[in-house]
Amino acid sequence: MIPSTREWTKWIPAFIFAVAVIIVFHIVNNVGFFATSVANFLRVLSPFLFSIIIVYFLYRPCYTLEQLFKKSRVRWIQKKARAFGVLSTYLILALALLVIITIALPLLARSILDFAHQVPTYLNSVSESLSHIFGENYPFSNLDLQATILNFTTYLINFENAGQVFGGVVSVGNGIFNFFISLVFSLYVLLERARIAALYRKITSNLLKPTTLNHLNRYLAQVNRVLFSFIAGKGLDSLINFICVTTILLVFGVEYAFLLGVIAGLANFIPYLGTLFAVIFIAILTLITGGLTQAIWVLAFLLFFQQMDANFIEPKLMSHHLKISPLLVVFSIIVGGAYFGLIGMFLAVPAVTIIKQVFMEYLDLSIEYKKRREKSVRA
Repeated sequence: MIPSTREWTKWIPAFIFAVAVIIVFHIVNNVGFFATSVANFLRVLSPFLFSIIIVYFLYRPCYTLEQLFKKSRVRWIQKKARAFGVLSTYLILALALLVIITIALPLLARSILDFAHQVPTYLNSVSESLSHIFGENYPFSNLDLQATILNFTTYLINFENAGQVFGGVVSVGNGIFNFFISLVFSLYVLLERARIAALYRKITSNLLKPTTLNHLNRYLAQVNRVLFSFIAGKGLDSLINFICVTTILLVFGVEYAFLLGVIAGLANFIPYLGTLFAVIFIAILTLITGGLTQAIWVLAFLLFFQQMDANFIEPKLMSHHLKISPLLVVFSIIVGGAYFGLIGMFLAVPAVTIIKQVFMEYLDLSIEYKKRREKSVRA
């Protein structure tokens, strides 16, 4: 006797569950290979992923300028308001990049080179301070700092390591090339976002059931809100951190103020840990270069600013969609950094937030479905 279609279909969930268990087992059993494969895949897609980041970061100014051009009295400008808005935004971005390349980068390079030149002096100062506090037999007292730095410098300029240096130069070149590809792709997405959205609606409406399509659109809307809140909000907050920290350091006459401000701005992208490490690093370097009094004043003002940022500035810039447990944030950053490096640390928080929200909504829908089922049984 041939089983009916209903008898076959009732085994489909069990089959899908068994396949999922097998896949999860293989992933856990070969987590290193899986992480390497995912990292390589993300590296290949990095220009397109970075273009998505650019789109999220530039969408708001593009939309604002588009609305301004729509209010123009010239009819053909109103018709091309989106194009004018996007092109104006990219023109402003190009001018900003020009300022960064011609002014900021040389200043940053000089700060890095000067800091690298002064590292032996700073290390000797730290060594003398430790020997004065703990005596001659403090930890690492037998370490020859000058010889260590000399060996490291020799390693960098050794001919045998020229291939690695060349590889680093090639990586920088690839990064610049990928950056311009990302800019071009993001420009296309911002200009054609209405057509892309229409194509998505046309495809999904023909392939998916209405209930499935509603669930998918709700999940994608959550993903969009989380990514926009993190990328645009965190990007603007990091820029504010860079400006304020650099200003504080300049006011107190701290050496390498611009370099330390850049570090503080970049570290702000990593929630909790990034800001903490940046403040500690700046305080220690200020203690070495400027003394205890300067370090205490700088630390006090930095802590005050970080409290203002955490309680007033950042909540205004970023919505409630990113509110997750600090323990979960730290765990996601550690795991993301361990397997995917800096990119993993950067994307860990929004990825975990999205997974959490989708999972919680799935649980809510499951509970609601069970309640309805219980009511129908009682009736």
